[in-house]
Amino acid sequence: MKVHVVKPRQLSADHLQFWRDLQETNPALANPFFCPEFTLAVGEVRDDVFVGVMEDAGEVVGFFPFQRRAFGVGKPIAGPLSDYQGVIASPEIEWDASYLVRGCGLSLYDFDHMLASQNAFASYHTELTYSRTMDLSQGFETYVDGRRKAKRKIVSDHGRKARQLERDVGKLRFELHEDTPDAFAAMLAWKRDQYRSTGAYDVFQHRWTIGLLERICRVQTAGFAGVCSTLYAGDQLVAVHLGMRSRSVWHYWFPTYDRAFSRYSPGIIQILKMAEVAPSLGLSTIDLGWGDSLYKERLGDGSVPIAVGCVAQASPAAGIRRLRRATEGLFHRLPLGPLSALPKKAFDRIERRLNFT
Repeated sequence: MKVHVVKPRQLSADHLQFWRDLQETNPALANPFFCPEFTLAVGEVRDDVFVGVMEDAGEVVGFFPFQRRAFGVGKPIAGPLSDYQGVIASPEIEWDASYLVRGCGLSLYDFDHMLASQNAFASYHTELTYSRTMDLSQGFETYVDGRRKAKRKIVSDHGRKARQLERDVGKLRFELHEDTPDAFAAMLAWKRDQYRSTGAYDVFQHRWTIGLLERICRVQTAGFAGVCSTLYAGDQLVAVHLGMRSRSVWHYWFPTYDRAFSRYSPGIIQILKMAEVAPSLGLSTIDLGWGDSLYKERLGDGSVPIAVGCVAQASPAAGIRRLRRATEGLFHRLPLGPLSALPKKAFDRIERRLNFT
């Protein structure tokens, strides 16, 4: 197998069509993060995005999107905004992860949301987790019935909250896609307020992240689209969710709401509205993404295994990575109490900022 590296914009129309065909015939790749449109959008806002085009006997067999940092360090495209990573190829095709990374000119490749089902990366996994999903393939009522049988009261509980919100504020109105400056600005302001109040890293302090979401919102095709959904109570905007969909999967990405209405749980009301309309759009799954939030545990009735790890070649970058791990391990073993976590926290802060620059 050979690998040659191109910029996303250098992919031909035939490349892009084959990419779509590979994705749509492999259920494991159904998430919109695997759509070529996502890679193209990231390539428009960052100049370090590349695609490894995999060839066998002169025929293209797969695609590997990645970002290249200094010293040949490879990262997933869109960095920490990426909820799924992997190679776009038929499951029948075999490849070697180390050869692929080396063929892309990388000294190492970090991943944190890799499809665990891609066996070529299995020996490099350091942690396994999962992404919760909502199965809507049999319709919304069947999904609700399943939650009821699993003794999950989240649907009925939030049905009552929705009725209370209507009584107190005004009739509820759900808009599937509202690509307006006001809706986008509300999402941005509420999300940044959430980051500040929780101490989470503000991903929107980097202009490219905002540019990426703006571009994704403008893409509206049958196989991929940005979806900016809104929920109103009367004339009052109470919740906005910005995500993406493929032909069959709606990815839950940036949920936000006006904290003045938090007692009504408008975010949960909105996602249930999304689930109600999803089957009519041909969408069989809402992917809630990685994380152990209580609402994901209550809403989710399925999961996709994902992995954390690193494919490393012998290189200075890999040596620095080993030194970091050794330093963290040494401090962890020393009887320093809370101080033992300081090196890891410091490295994590540096790495988090680097991942967005």
